[in-house]
Amino acid sequence: PVPSETDTEAMARAALRALNAQGVTSFLDAAASSASIAAFSHLAKQRAMTARGHFAPVIDTQEAQQPQVVVARLKALFAKYNQIGTDSVPGIVVRNAKIFMDGVLQAPAQTAGLLEPYLEDRGQAAHPRFAPGSKRGDVYFPPELLTPLLDALARSGIEPHIHAIGDRSVRQALDAIEAMRKSVPNPDLRVAMAHEELVDVQDLPRFAALNVIPVMSFQWAKPGPDSIDAARDYLGAARFAHMEPEGSLNAAHARIAYGSDWPVDRLNEWFALKVGVTRTGDPELGIKYQGQLNQDAVLPRATALRAITMNAAYALHMDSEVGSLETGKLADLIVLDRNPMKVPAEEIAQVRVLLTLLGGKVVYQASSF
Repeated sequence: PVPSETDTEAMARAALRALNAQGVTSFLDAAASSASIAAFSHLAKQRAMTARGHFAPVIDTQEAQQPQVVVARLKALFAKYNQIGTDSVPGIVVRNAKIFMDGVLQAPAQTAGLLEPYLEDRGQAAHPRFAPGSKRGDVYFPPELLTPLLDALARSGIEPHIHAIGDRSVRQALDAIEAMRKSVPNPDLRVAMAHEELVDVQDLPRFAALNVIPVMSFQWAKPGPDSIDAARDYLGAARFAHMEPEGSLNAAHARIAYGSDWPVDRLNEWFALKVGVTRTGDPELGIKYQGQLNQDAVLPRATALRAITMNAAYALHMDSEVGSLETGKLADLIVLDRNPMKVPAEEIAQVRVLLTLLGGKVVYQASSF
């Protein structure tokens, strides 16, 4: 059954408890439903928010055919729900809009848009033989739809958060962003692109040049059923060598932010940070999934940490308030049971949060602290 308002508010409270236990003090719901925004708005009015909430309503392809209608709907949502908070009593912010360019790389779906076809197995079970097939995946927002949409959003100060996984979807999104930057030269418009599991080498420097923030789910950059079984052979050796290109994007000077993709993935930020600096997975998965994912570079620890702090704060226009420990910023602080900058890299996954403060107010305390 459809959740009631009471159900949705209970889920919002549960989400806040889970976030605070992980040490999260600010978040973006990157595909926010109206019901979810309303539930968090109600909590904000009750002074019950224990994290600073940001929300991105989804734009579908049908309504995108009328960009001004989209803008009007979003501006009405912003006017209805944006609430100014205080240091320790946060409101909520609705400034972003979510655009899904494509689906996923993994077989059998293979709905992420690729420049070259997926490979298909033309052999037998005992002797597989992968060769180019006919599928190149989907791009849900073609250029003639995406370019005027981004232009209209930019002119209204609405910041897009674009899901793009395949290299063709990434390129077409970058092309539309480049056109938007030329038509609306607003340097403070912060555009984010989530996931980028495949990026053509020619497009890597465009992220920094266009000030596009790649929001990477570090936990995907590991050997596992999703990468080894459902993607590797279907991409081929050359493409798989740089699947999950965090290292390549970092080398190209992109401003990487971290995105959990929760609740699609488990909420486990510390495991994700471990994967970011090792590209290794869960040792309990067995020998088949041991070692590093591929040839793409690991991230330095400081880079991974910055992705989930200052760079994420920048993406949300909060870098002057949170994201680093500086005089004059809000006291959004966490206390950990070990130093993730000094412990063995694999041990980062075992980091536990002992205390979480929001604006100097305790919102989570471990029983052992």
